[in-house]
Amino acid sequence: VGWQGRTGHVSEQMLMGRARAPRKSQGSAQKGRRRKAPERLADKAQEKKKPKKIEKAKARAAAKRGAVTAVVKRRASDDGVSPSLKPLYKLPLQAMWQRLRADHGWRDARGDNLRPWFYVRPGVSEKRSEWREGRDYFATQEDLRAWCVDHRIDGVERSGSLNEVLESSKPKLVDLRGADLWQRLREVGWIKRASTDASKPPWRFFRPGADVLEVPPTRDHFFCSLEDVADFVVSRAIDGVERKGHVDEVYEAAKPRKRGR
Repeated sequence: VGWQGRTGHVSEQMLMGRARAPRKSQGSAQKGRRRKAPERLADKAQEKKKPKKIEKAKARAAAKRGAVTAVVKRRASDDGVSPSLKPLYKLPLQAMWQRLRADHGWRDARGDNLRPWFYVRPGVSEKRSEWREGRDYFATQEDLRAWCVDHRIDGVERSGSLNEVLESSKPKLVDLRGADLWQRLREVGWIKRASTDASKPPWRFFRPGADVLEVPPTRDHFFCSLEDVADFVVSRAIDGVERKGHVDEVYEAAKPRKRGR
């Protein structure tokens, strides 16, 4: 208005031209149409549309034609033998216990407050007060299996009876030293704890039944080195079965050494 002789009169409408319609936003313009997917996305979409039933049917047909062959693992020589003919110590735990109980006179008995069942060897005394764990009975099936493997209980020449003379396949405790000796002693209840006395060696080796929290601990209940432990095992003939080094065990007094003149 007021430019190039225009005053805004109604007669000047044709000269001013039509007003433009408001421009649509980009989002509203693309709302009614779908974007064309790239070729790689289109290929994946077509792969997903393939029905799984057709793929399974093709796999079954190929298997019938012999296109798919199963891989069979070669068994060991003992695995091909019937379980009834295997040595007992090579059987699984449950199968071994069933054979021991059914064929060789083993039995289970009520345990104590901590262990519900005991697995008793044939030939033990009827008095429970005379039973000793590890010799007459076992508190867990894992201990039973370890003992059968150690003594090669096969169910033919050895059935695990208390009347049999059985020797362990492991070396005797009196012949061991160092870490090998300590590993065997740990299995029968020996404990290793750090020393609380800075003036003494850093470790203490406690016998079964000793109070490891006692301060100071009883002198006869622990040792300060594995050399002292080995000397104790040899002097007391600790075998890990009848003699485990328990603090309640009574040993004969050691004979004094003769002094030279």
